[in-house]
This record gives sequence, C-alpha cells and structure tokens, in this order.
Amino acid sequence: MGDQAVVVSKVESSLSQAWNIFTGQTIPLQQSAAGKAILAMQSGHFRDNLTHNLQCSHTELTELQDDLQRAQRLGYAVSHGETDSEISCIAAPVLNLRNEPVAAISAAISGAHLNPQDARDYSKN
Repeated sequence: MGDQAVVVSKVESSLSQAWNIFTGQTIPLQQSAAGKAILAMQSGHFRDNLTHNLQCSHTELTELQDDLQRAQRLGYAVSHGETDSEISCIAAPVLNLRNEPVAAISAAISGAHLNPQDARDYSKN
C-alpha cells in the first residue's frame, strides 16, 4: 500500500519461537526484506520518489540504494535486525505478468546476522 508493506499471512513452525509480526501489520518498505524485495523491482521513478521523501542521513540513503541494487541483481533481499534485533529475513518479490512487483514472500531466521553464503543457500528454496 503505497510506501508500506502489509503482512497478509503468517505461518510459524511449531518448533520455532513466535515472532513479533502479525497479520495486518504495516512496515515501511525500506525497513524490511520483503519491502526491499518489492522496492528493488519498482520503477526508478517510484524508488526516487520514495527515497526523496525519507527522513534519513546520506549514509542511510546510500545503504538503502546499495541494498536495492543488490536485491534487483540477486532476485532477493536480506535484512538484519531492522524490525527486531534478533531476526534476519530473506525475501523474494512476487511479480505479475507485466513483471511488476505485487507482493513478496519472506522467511524470518533467528539471529541478528544472516551471512551472505547462508542467504544464497536459503534463496535457492
């Protein structure tokens, strides 16, 4: 919805701890792996408008732009501790027939940091 990702469904393993994410929750696109996966596939105009309106430092903006370029190149995005300090997430965009992002699917992994090799391994699934 605009510049917000909306959680529409959640599935938890009976073996894992409960995450502080709930259906209906909204998260700014730039603050989650799912949002970054969606943003990476948006038009340059959409991304420019969103980043222009963000209240963040030049360093944070540069990091976001680097994350989006990486996500676009790899086909998935990763976040570390952005919504919860104990969770890393990996997400891939869901595209329509016009190759436009309409959603993302995301997996949360316990731990503050998901290393690049683990992210590559998880992305294959």
